[in-house]
Amino acid sequence: MTYPVLSLSPEEAIGFLARLYSTLVVFDPPEFIRNYRGRVLVHALAFPDHRELQRLCLDFLAVYNFSPETFPALALQGLATVSDVYPYDTDRFCAEQEEHGCGESLYAYRIDHGLEGEVWGVRLDKTYFLETPIRDIVPPPGIEHGHFWMPQTTSQLKGAEQALLEDAMHCPSLTTRYNDYDMGLWLRWIEQAPPKR
Repeated sequence: MTYPVLSLSPEEAIGFLARLYSTLVVFDPPEFIRNYRGRVLVHALAFPDHRELQRLCLDFLAVYNFSPETFPALALQGLATVSDVYPYDTDRFCAEQEEHGCGESLYAYRIDHGLEGEVWGVRLDKTYFLETPIRDIVPPPGIEHGHFWMPQTTSQLKGAEQALLEDAMHCPSLTTRYNDYDMGLWLRWIEQAPPKR
């Protein structure tokens, strides 16, 4: 067992880890997240391919004294605690606009993003940046901004283990929980099977 991973665009990852925002707005989160309360690894996706969007993203990183070298793409960048997960209604979405930064109108948000299903809020607390990003963590296929996933390949599991070790040092009360995961045995078991790529 390991923590779930949340993949975000680089600027959104910084926004949550730097505590600019506390609530992630997601569309129909997976069932395992709806009832989940606990730690989550924060992963940065690739930088935009579009030249202008890439420039805006790099400008945002620079505001926080980051560059692609110090805040690389496809890397585990930090940790957070999921403290609450709930479906949004119009009133709550409007009341929490400062926490999520997606405007005050749920209707406008749905139209802008072409959403027809439920829009949920995922409250993230106790966020922090890892001292050193854990690089080259390629998510499973089809993972986009705001998606949660569980580590599956050897490299993903080793990256998660490294982040868990740092988390245990930051949060001594988690050390026992980390030891209960018996990650070493799990990694050895995974390594005996061909990794999924």
